Amino acid sequence: MTFILLFVAVIMAVLLFRSMMLDCDGKYAALILNGFILRLFILLIDYFEIIEIPFSHNDADGFHETAEGNQNSAFFVYYTNYSVFLTGLYYLTDCAKWFAQYINVTFGVLLLIYIRKILFMLEADDTAKKWVMMISAYMPFLIIYSGMLLREAWVSFFVVLSFYYFIRWYLSPEAGPRTVVLCVLSVFAAMLMHAGCIGLLVGYFLAFVTYNRQTNTFRISKTSYVSLFFILILVAVFVINISILGDKFVEALEDPGEALSSKNEGEGGESDYLTNLDFSNPVNILLFFPIKMFYFLYSPIILNWRGLNDIVAFLLDSSVYLGASWFIIKRHRVTDKFRLLRRYALIALFFTVFIFSFGTTNSGTAIRHRAKICSLILLTSALPEKKDEDKSLIQHDEDSIPDPFR
Repeated sequence: MTFILLFVAVIMAVLLFRSMMLDCDGKYAALILNGFILRLFILLIDYFEIIEIPFSHNDADGFHETAEGNQNSAFFVYYTNYSVFLTGLYYLTDCAKWFAQYINVTFGVLLLIYIRKILFMLEADDTAKKWVMMISAYMPFLIIYSGMLLREAWVSFFVVLSFYYFIRWYLSPEAGPRTVVLCVLSVFAAMLMHAGCIGLLVGYFLAFVTYNRQTNTFRISKTSYVSLFFILILVAVFVINISILGDKFVEALEDPGEALSSKNEGEGGESDYLTNLDFSNPVNILLFFPIKMFYFLYSPIILNWRGLNDIVAFLLDSSVYLGASWFIIKRHRVTDKFRLLRRYALIALFFTVFIFSFGTTNSGTAIRHRAKICSLILLTSALPEKKDEDKSLIQHDEDSIPDPFR
């Protein structure tokens, strides 16, 4: 069995790098290869227990122990949907933990490949491409989450895959229902591992209903009503089967105030934040959520640093989101071609961050959850700026007018 799995792993690697070299003229291939090696390195360190990988072990051990225990137990133990996936994989591979981690490494490399594809589709400038690729390949937490037995790599990949299909639909006149379906299915695949990704559908569905590709404008048309009809069918199917996303999500939808209050009371640990806020009524939820979203994106906040771990986490993780947010604001005047795409992407990100903020009350959990949408934030920050051509043309016209007083 081990030999067969090793053979499969090698074939997976060959197919990955064949795809990488064929696309975009092989640009950034060395960087992606380095990202693969680093993720594989983390896998080996963890599997052979050479040293303990920080910021990761509690959930990774829980997933492994649950899936392994389910193999010989008369009662199936449900931990998360990821544990269900691992239970089936362990059954097929005789509990090959390393192969389950290797699948995450594969997701991590596929993530880099699709980020590169998207950067070229977005016509990002060379500087933006370089920085987004470097951060995606070398960001420590992304490396750790791709090498460990965690669900973040799965979610991150399908989030970016959904954005890839969304951009294809946005840019291509030939893109039809198939591209829309693949986009939505990719979001659903991400939601299987964490329901918070449902926020992406708000931005995507708004685009499907209102974007007029021919005129590059926001418009309600007959096609919008047809799209809305199919979207309502999808929503109905989703509501009927909502329990598949887990009990926490159902409880949050039924009584958000109670879910927030119980979450604050139940959380513990030195990295907690904002647990003293009262979410017992809708007014407080609306008032406090901007603060919750801020802490989710940038914690550990400098004012709340508790020691060296918080300082390291801020420098290696929070600073990336601060930088990306700055560039999203700085590059607010993107080219006309991507003007509406930026707005739809920001709406999708806003609702996703809103939902993730809902159930997060400590910086450790925030770091893990925002890693799921890190690539989408980076890609949005890389949208090409609109050049000041209009100003130069005006200046040129003024210079061509003769001065009667000369």
